[in-house]
Amino acid sequence: MASHGGRYSAVANLAVDAETDLHASAEGLLRAHRRFSDFDFSPSVLEEQSESERRTRVRVPDGSKESFLRGVGLVLDRIREGGVRKVVLSRACEVESDQDWRSLEIVERLRTSHPECHVFALQNGTGVNLIGASPERLVSVHEGHYETEALAGSIARGSHARMDAFLAGQLLGDPKEISENQLVYDSIRARLEGLGLRCELNRQPQILSLPSIQHLRVPISGEVPDGMHVLSLVEALHPTPALGGVPRIEALAMIRQIEGFPRGAYGGLTGWFNAKGEGDFVVNIRCAVISGKMVWIRAGAGIVEGSDPDREWNETALKLDSMLSSLVSVQDFQGAASVVSGVEAGAENAPGNVEADGLRT
Repeated sequence: MASHGGRYSAVANLAVDAETDLHASAEGLLRAHRRFSDFDFSPSVLEEQSESERRTRVRVPDGSKESFLRGVGLVLDRIREGGVRKVVLSRACEVESDQDWRSLEIVERLRTSHPECHVFALQNGTGVNLIGASPERLVSVHEGHYETEALAGSIARGSHARMDAFLAGQLLGDPKEISENQLVYDSIRARLEGLGLRCELNRQPQILSLPSIQHLRVPISGEVPDGMHVLSLVEALHPTPALGGVPRIEALAMIRQIEGFPRGAYGGLTGWFNAKGEGDFVVNIRCAVISGKMVWIRAGAGIVEGSDPDREWNETALKLDSMLSSLVSVQDFQGAASVVSGVEAGAENAPGNVEADGLRT
């Protein structure tokens, strides 16, 4: 799906080869279209269609906090040695339900709760879904104009308007967070200039406020010459230091060494392009992979000079919360959030229908 100028469109693609039954494929596409067109997204209907009781178990890897903090320490050592300037480390969370997840309902909750984000949903044809509400656009190209952004630097939301504004002010004045955003901005700008593109200068950071977290955001835009495909910009920009690090090759090597698990769809891209070379791609963050009763979530934090390991851990918890809030009920959210933040919460004391334990790896 795509939106532009208040207009929305959905495009379906079929893989066709010499053995394809065109009639059956067309019928399947029409069935999907009817289901899509007839689906009632209103909250009351979603509530009626949802299971009245769902039990969920939130799991994090055994020793994940100690492992994450140790990894942050390794990156900080490497930064002091001059080997890298920034590395983004991520961690995992798993949510198991006693019923199959309904991806469309989760997507609708994300769309409602994250209007500032790019909401997406994909299925691979075998029942595995990728859904998300990404705050980060990698790049878009439309009518000879490109847009991208430096999204880095984070702080929590406040419990009321005054606290929210106070925290936003802290973020705008935090040298460490500003430096992290500057690294991303400088890298993106250098890669664009490597393509011969110029940037319209607007270095003043803005606050992007999401339900559980606030980010520093600097928009970057400019003109693209005739014949330059959006994929040329994608290739040059991905992954930005917001997901990888600086320098890129050294940072990615450290990520593989420290994390010890494949990121899968996390940190990848979702988007589209047309025959004119226009397109729009977002980064797969604040996303989840869904299969049957299982959901897998990841979140990362950028480690730079001055990073505090516990603060970076808490930042990943805030980012995981954005997806958890769309998976569990309001009354059960506190129990789920306590698990991903590292607070001791066993099955006997997790509120509501949320249980917690370690994920054996």
